[in-house]
Amino acid sequence: MTFPTPVGGASLPFDFAPSVLFAVMYGCLVPILLWRCVHPRSWTLATAGSVIFSIERIVVFALRASQSNNESRRLSPGLLTYSQLTFATGYISIAQDIVSLVRCLIVNASFGTDLVSQSPAIEGARRATKKPTHAATLTSWPRLSLLASSSPTYEEIIERNPISEVVREGAPHFVDNPRYRSMARRYANTGAFTFLAATICGIVANSQFGKLLEDESKSQQVMTWRYVFSSRPYITTDNVLRNRYASTGITLALVIMTVGAVVLANMCMARISQPSTKIIFAVSLCMSIVAIYRLSVMFNRSDSLTSTAPEALNSSSAKALFYIFHAFPEWLSIALLFSCNLREICGTGPYADWRSHDETEKEREKRLKKEAIKLEALRTLSSPA
Repeated sequence: MTFPTPVGGASLPFDFAPSVLFAVMYGCLVPILLWRCVHPRSWTLATAGSVIFSIERIVVFALRASQSNNESRRLSPGLLTYSQLTFATGYISIAQDIVSLVRCLIVNASFGTDLVSQSPAIEGARRATKKPTHAATLTSWPRLSLLASSSPTYEEIIERNPISEVVREGAPHFVDNPRYRSMARRYANTGAFTFLAATICGIVANSQFGKLLEDESKSQQVMTWRYVFSSRPYITTDNVLRNRYASTGITLALVIMTVGAVVLANMCMARISQPSTKIIFAVSLCMSIVAIYRLSVMFNRSDSLTSTAPEALNSSSAKALFYIFHAFPEWLSIALLFSCNLREICGTGPYADWRSHDETEKEREKRLKKEAIKLEALRTLSSPA
């Protein structure tokens, strides 16, 4: 009986050191992640998938280290299934976050002077600061006095934000580009559903992975689902191998298309944030490396989980390639994403670009009315009895 070789091979004794190393490396990023998540000027839902991914990687590498010195855990179908599931779908969550960043990048640059208040960057600056009218009342409320005194002003954030030049004093009048904004939103929405389809394919395929050790009949099913649905009722080995590459190929194609969208935006739009594009290009390169590595090893089949044959991916060289071209680019991507304040650099705001369309006049009046009610309530609470 043969079955698809697990990516990364089995957890053998010499997997202990690199697994512990990567668990520690991800652990070192946790304080940065927590700081980015709780700080009012840096937290954003645009990178929620990457945050969850980082915590999960600590778990999977800790489990991999425990399996390396325990034969019963090494051969556990449940742990094998979990590790293959997370390796197959984890990096897709980072790629999805990149699409969200690209959406914010293009949408911010497309807003003209008249509608720029609707952009994620400006909305994020408003939410991260206390306006002067707020600060005067907040200082009389003991619980919020420290927050008011330590919060930067709206103008200070705008001055530091490369995306917000459109609202700076003395800036020229910029023309609005709703067509680019609509295209970016449609592309991001399509990409989100496509990534979801790739994730579902990976889950369906690898959820049965551990049972391959006991049931040969599921081998062909996993080989098929692990990449894409087959269009033929009878699946030959060649058809399985071709279809097996489709799921990872979809992710790689979307990453390349995302980079292409950024390049095209740089050519067509004058206010694209260059620091943002550098981060997006770097993380996209890392995700491409992971996808290409997976495409290069997933055709292998083995007759034993602990086999020493080259196709079992259990040799020292195969293990080194896995940690260099799969594990390390993922960690580097997380380090790049959270080493800077993406909320300001990419202009994501707290909720990224959540709008499906531009704000209408009626919606704008409703929003301003709610803000006025909140401000009045705040003044009432902070006023002395």
